[in-house]
Amino acid sequence: MKINRKINNVNKFILSDNNLYYQLDKDILKNNDIIKNLGENFFGDFFLYENKLVIQSFYGSFTFENTLFNGYYNYLNKNSFSFLNTEDGFIHILDKGKDIKVNIKANYYDFGNVCIVSDTSSIITAYTLPNATPLWEFDLSELGSYFDTFRREEKKYEVAKFLGIWDNQLLVALQEHIILSLDIQTGKIVQKWQNIEGLFYDDMTKDLIPKASSFVLYKGKLIGALYKFYFEIDLSNGTTHFTDLSSTMEENGILYIYPINDNPIDFPNIYLTAKMKEQPKKPQWSYDCLFCLDIESKEIKWKYTFEDSSLGVKIPQYSNGKLYQLDNDNILHIFEKE
Repeated sequence: MKINRKINNVNKFILSDNNLYYQLDKDILKNNDIIKNLGENFFGDFFLYENKLVIQSFYGSFTFENTLFNGYYNYLNKNSFSFLNTEDGFIHILDKGKDIKVNIKANYYDFGNVCIVSDTSSIITAYTLPNATPLWEFDLSELGSYFDTFRREEKKYEVAKFLGIWDNQLLVALQEHIILSLDIQTGKIVQKWQNIEGLFYDDMTKDLIPKASSFVLYKGKLIGALYKFYFEIDLSNGTTHFTDLSSTMEENGILYIYPINDNPIDFPNIYLTAKMKEQPKKPQWSYDCLFCLDIESKEIKWKYTFEDSSLGVKIPQYSNGKLYQLDNDNILHIFEKE
């Protein structure tokens, strides 16, 4: 990869096919062309739905295919459900006159004719589409509780993230080092993962899988990386394994890998961000970097160091041979294959 160009003052960007959409102050641009001026009073957001741009207004409305919806946050999925976060502080799932009110912090996943929602921290509910008929409910209290070693207290399990669907199983990451697979039709537990034997990066998490939400689902595997380790969960047979990347990281001056969150994979490459070791010329400052890890060889193939700004929790995105990374100074870095 080589740096292609940089775009300053980018508030947000999204990718669709060969198109880059990004916001500069009050303008939304497609690639380099202004497609919408949002005006001086705009404080909203934008997203893509079926490759069409949807612009959301802070004042409570946006236009989508000539239909006006009201609410501070709106989301339309492929099965024509409408998510409206209105003044009452709830999300409403509307379909054929039915109104299912769920908590604003709901996790949501849409899979064919099934919609799955976690509208509280501990209860997962599935509905059949398009009639929003309850299919099953799974209460995480069935798993009991765990002892939070950091806060020194007993706590209930909570949903951190839905990781995706594989072989008619919903993959659910919990807050406390646990991943479940639930049968999409019954809600019953099919598999459960909590340990990666031999993995050690601190005393409190020895032999435990890292933060469960820090995984990417890719072709029957959950792939993760953290600190100095790359790890996988093979969903077909339930096995786990990890690789110590210390050697290739040392060669590239990398101190530790940041937790991943939907990081892009262009097999055999996965694109990760990391903290660099202290630089000899600036010992008080450690740069962030973006790098490409070969999943097969477990070697770092390419690295770019950000010397002027940190990355924070921002995640790279990849599309059609180009890699996009936004830094904390709102500079969008675009890379392309050499």
